Amino acid sequence: MKKIVTLCLTCVQLLIFAQAPEGVNYQSVIRDNTGNLMANAFVGLKISLLQNSTNGTVVYEESFDASTNDFGLTNIVIGNGNPISGDFSLIDWSNGPYFIQIAADENGGTDYEIMGTQELMSVPYALYAKTAGNGPQGEQGIQGETGPQGLQGEQGVQGDAGPQGEQGIQGETGLQGLQGEQGIQGVPGAQGLQGEQGIQGLQGIQGVPGNDGLLPNGTETGNTTFWNGTEWVVDNNNIFNAGGNIGIGTTSPTSKFEVSGGDIAINSPFKYKVKNATDGDNFLMYEPTVDGLRLNGFDAVFITTTDGTNATAGQDLVVRNGRVGINTNTPSQGLLHVNGYYSDPFGNFTYYATGPNTGTAAGTNLNTSIFATHRVVAGEFNAISDARIKNIEGVSNSDKDLETLNKIEVTDYHMIDPSHGDKPVKKAIAQQLEEVYPQAVSKSTNCIPDIYLLADCNAGKIKIKNNLKVGERIRLIFEDKEEIASVISRSANSIQTNLDLSGKVFVYGRQVDDFRTVDYQAVAMLNVSATQALLRRIEALEKENQALKEVNENMNALKSEVDVLQKNVLLLLNNKNTASNPKEK
Repeated sequence: MKKIVTLCLTCVQLLIFAQAPEGVNYQSVIRDNTGNLMANAFVGLKISLLQNSTNGTVVYEESFDASTNDFGLTNIVIGNGNPISGDFSLIDWSNGPYFIQIAADENGGTDYEIMGTQELMSVPYALYAKTAGNGPQGEQGIQGETGPQGLQGEQGVQGDAGPQGEQGIQGETGLQGLQGEQGIQGVPGAQGLQGEQGIQGLQGIQGVPGNDGLLPNGTETGNTTFWNGTEWVVDNNNIFNAGGNIGIGTTSPTSKFEVSGGDIAINSPFKYKVKNATDGDNFLMYEPTVDGLRLNGFDAVFITTTDGTNATAGQDLVVRNGRVGINTNTPSQGLLHVNGYYSDPFGNFTYYATGPNTGTAAGTNLNTSIFATHRVVAGEFNAISDARIKNIEGVSNSDKDLETLNKIEVTDYHMIDPSHGDKPVKKAIAQQLEEVYPQAVSKSTNCIPDIYLLADCNAGKIKIKNNLKVGERIRLIFEDKEEIASVISRSANSIQTNLDLSGKVFVYGRQVDDFRTVDYQAVAMLNVSATQALLRRIEALEKENQALKEVNENMNALKSEVDVLQKNVLLLLNNKNTASNPKEK
């Protein structure tokens, strides 16, 4: 806890009308425990008024959220704080003595530590007279410089000018008691009662002399003052008080707090907190662990717009329970839960099924939930394919699918735009596939890299050789943004776009409405059907081969029998010839 040193106590509040507030002006200089001023700081103060002794009965207690100026000075009015106990207006000042006990919290909170207790050596006359009645006239104080005239009360005997406070308490930080105000005006209507002299602030360490205690008048309603190092001056540009709204850099704030012409900086590790009646866990802060901005909500974080064309209800973006939701306040499916769609014109689209019901539908608007111009990478992709959502008309003709598959040309190529990858690719070309299997090709609107050059742009005019036509749209990539521009005029060496932008620009290429994409899953299904046809043919050939093997085995057996018969016939013929020619023996 830093030590709070209170140097000046001045009782100068004057009770003129019954409706006027009662109070005691109190000034204090705040130092830390090393003696250094606590300048421009927020402190919490608790004031207790004790009766009869330093340990007497607490007759009144209140708190203040105070701030110090460049010299560590804070000003409060005892009696006008946040009441804790007692009623300031009911204190019987004639039944003293009274003591002031000061407690403070250096962090501006309510964890107070008692700094000291001191006796009120005298009481503002206006407060004393309220309870003590008309007493004897006070002694004539030393004539001080005439300050501004106090408010005139009901006609009564004019009290003589109160004595001047000592010249601005000379101390290192002890600020002069509010000087220049006329010594406290005698209580209106109290015959002949001289206003008491303002309570002398406690003598402190000699400080820089204060000003004359008067703030300068502004030129317009809402002007505020600031200390320029020498005196208090008026400025209507820095901080402006409109009576209900505060403006910095603006004299016409339309919100409770409005900043114009500059930034609001929150230094780490402090947070910009948004509180309600139950918690303080909603805040915006710098997160040093990731060197980034952190937006924290107690239950969820919402980002929303008021776009009336949104096709679905719900917040635009929600983070809740470790999930991200788009157009849903309660994301519950996966880590990213997208609810709803926009109807986008993608032209013709392809559909497929396990039967012959595949084909290309006419161009239409598709209800699209997620659209990507580049790869979507995942360990697995599960497509909706429940039989209960389909009109199944039969199994695909696999023999025809085999013929179709045989007509597809697999091509080797590289991408023109290396951002799509620079490795060699072996795939189908959409235009060729469209001729033999149009069901697997869709058309949409996209940009092609048919220009792909860096150029200069001046107010939307780009110097570049081209064969574009008026009305065509092109993709332009600037250093800090990307735009789709329309060509409003052209020549062989330049084009004029509808954008008022200047600087280096990369002209990617024109936008086309017949940009083709391939449904490789449809090609894969075609391959499955064709493979099934091949399998049936292989099975038929295997059966035929088996039959041929059996026939061959039978023929081999018959051949063996024929060979045996042939040998037997030769033997018989040989024996017959021998028997018919005995001389040959």
